[in-house]
Amino acid sequence: MLDGPDWQASIRQVELNETDHLGDQNTRELTMSVSTQETFFRDALRLVLSWDRFSFAADRWEEEWQRETISIAVDWQLTQALSTDGKWSRPVRFIDETVSGSEQLSWSWDWATSVGFADVDIAYSTNWASSLFEDGGTWLHEAEARFDGESFQGFGWEFSPDLKLEGEYERSSADLHAEFVLRSEIEEFSLRSTLRGHLTELGRPVFNREGELSLNAKYSGFADLDLSMTYSGNRSAAVLADETAPASSDSLIGRLIWAPEDGPRDELSFSLRFKESEESRQVTATIDNAFTLNLSTTLTRWLNLEDGTLTEGYPIADLRLDSKAEYRGGTANSVFTFSTTARVLLAMAPRWNVSFATTYQLGHKVAIGLYNSLALELTFAIEF
Repeated sequence: MLDGPDWQASIRQVELNETDHLGDQNTRELTMSVSTQETFFRDALRLVLSWDRFSFAADRWEEEWQRETISIAVDWQLTQALSTDGKWSRPVRFIDETVSGSEQLSWSWDWATSVGFADVDIAYSTNWASSLFEDGGTWLHEAEARFDGESFQGFGWEFSPDLKLEGEYERSSADLHAEFVLRSEIEEFSLRSTLRGHLTELGRPVFNREGELSLNAKYSGFADLDLSMTYSGNRSAAVLADETAPASSDSLIGRLIWAPEDGPRDELSFSLRFKESEESRQVTATIDNAFTLNLSTTLTRWLNLEDGTLTEGYPIADLRLDSKAEYRGGTANSVFTFSTTARVLLAMAPRWNVSFATTYQLGHKVAIGLYNSLALELTFAIEF
């Protein structure tokens, strides 16, 4: 049996007669495609050529147009680590005596290997696009390098580093990005450190530079208790010649979750945020607490209900307490708010439930001074 190119061809025609508020309309669609594929060097190299044509015609507005695409694609696994692929296509549209379309070319390389201490993946791609009958065209170049480091131990810790570098160039402008991640663990404590840097719009009159630092710590050494804290810092600036417009932001977020298998659940969180620029400064501090207690078992005992008296899974009784305090200050006038809500939900059957809630709010604004309010809410819900 002789090997050779793999050929595929298809043709499809659809004719429709439709009637709407404008009357009858006859449309005709014709789709034709031909493609061939061949492989070389024990399937390491693959070449694909294709041609597609779509025609449309409608008698109502004497509309008629065609779209035709020619494309060539190739991919080659040069070695176990190195591969490359490319594609050229030329989609063209014909309407009456008007011709429009574009020409596109792309090519990419990828090299992936292991160098002992890390898995390395380096990729480069270039894309060119141009409208028909237009000189020149637009080039886009992209490059990326990834280094996934192997874990190592030191001082009782286990470290796992990763590094990613990216670059992009288009229309005389370049963007550069870098990211370094270090995961550290020791017993029940883990720390994820992330450092990022960005240079964007290089080559233009105004370019931007930005640096980010993120630290995320978690501890799970206590039974039924999870602790986490995250710090994020950002420094950025828009640069024009010798002038810069700096800006910065910092945030610290902590969360404590107490969730025993049976019993109440409590989640406490706090955040502290700072934002600063040449024009303004802003400070925001927040404390938020959510407490939940399931009272179903207590209610069943209190009512002295026997098994089978109610639908399985009932009654349902929950108590929830939500409290939040927030302070906002800085360049603008400071604002303080506090609110707390107690809510009880009771359901004795699948089709109805009742809830009662009370909310108290306290706050202070420079314009109106101290204020407070109390709201009561009673809700009945019945499903028919």
